[in-house]
Amino acid sequence: MTFLGGRRRKLRQRTPRGPSCPRQLQRFVIDRRAANGGLDDGTGNFRIDRSHDIVYNGVMDTTTDIDAMTDRFEDDIPLDIATAAHCGTSFVPEQRGAEEVAEYADRLRRDRARLQAMATPEAAAEFDAQFERYRQGFRKRAIAYLTAKSRCVSTMIAGPANFNARQAEKRGSSADKKNAELWDFRERAIKAILRSLGHVPYDVIPGGDNDAVPRLQAKISEAEDIRARMKAENEAARKDGKAAVWASYQFTNLGSNIRRMKDRVAQISHAQNMPNRIAIGSAARLEDAPAENRVRLFYPGKPEDDVRASLMSQGFRWTPTFGCWQAYRNMRSLEAAAKFAGITTEQGA
Repeated sequence: MTFLGGRRRKLRQRTPRGPSCPRQLQRFVIDRRAANGGLDDGTGNFRIDRSHDIVYNGVMDTTTDIDAMTDRFEDDIPLDIATAAHCGTSFVPEQRGAEEVAEYADRLRRDRARLQAMATPEAAAEFDAQFERYRQGFRKRAIAYLTAKSRCVSTMIAGPANFNARQAEKRGSSADKKNAELWDFRERAIKAILRSLGHVPYDVIPGGDNDAVPRLQAKISEAEDIRARMKAENEAARKDGKAAVWASYQFTNLGSNIRRMKDRVAQISHAQNMPNRIAIGSAARLEDAPAENRVRLFYPGKPEDDVRASLMSQGFRWTPTFGCWQAYRNMRSLEAAAKFAGITTEQGA
């Protein structure tokens, strides 16, 4: 007993808990959802594949020389934090920590190369600032994940004697949550950057398009055909005494999507028959164009810097064609436009 107790004390000294330990971390493995086919925008046009590379409209850019990039992304993650994340789960934590830093840097280099290649000439000037915001957010969440993982201990390292399995399970769940947050953030950030770079998935149907209604009706017809095939496959499986091929929740989700598209067809059809509405406010002239799915603000001069920043934060963009600030038409943009224009409730009515 004395020998075992002494061995445990030595083990604790050799493998301290917490982020100060110079070893530990499960590698930046792909999020569980990516293992089932990659992260997707639901349209098949933009996704992050199994290796977390960016694929847009089925094409992966390979024209940029990633090795020639000089960004020092390795400096974002302190090596001692990356190494500490493997302290309780690996026999070679220093090696695993170095691999983690290298993987992190390679991931950001690839993201930068892919996104930069997709930037339109008009949006290229803003790309550096957008990517830097993404980089800082990704770095913050990566360090949070590594710190959480550094508290995880495996029986392989600590030994089974007096091992607190419940505590280990809680710490593992916490690390898994941080890992999911990391990759969820990356997915959202890349989608946002792609939108700002002028890339809109082909399956997104803007309400202001002249052919919006027939395109939506085609999608509804396709979805209804899919639902009919699903029902037929389930019926055939029941006749053969087998389990249903499609679960009930899949029918529920598909039915909800069909109803949503039908509601949108009705909304767009109604909006296309509505006339434009103009209201004059104390600061600007507001033009509501339902048929074009746009709301516009015409200022007598150039707005102040803080006003322009607020406009952009609400989704408005300067449109040289009309000489105004324009946004997609929805309840949020209409309320914001009335506020920016200085229109009272009585005037709006």
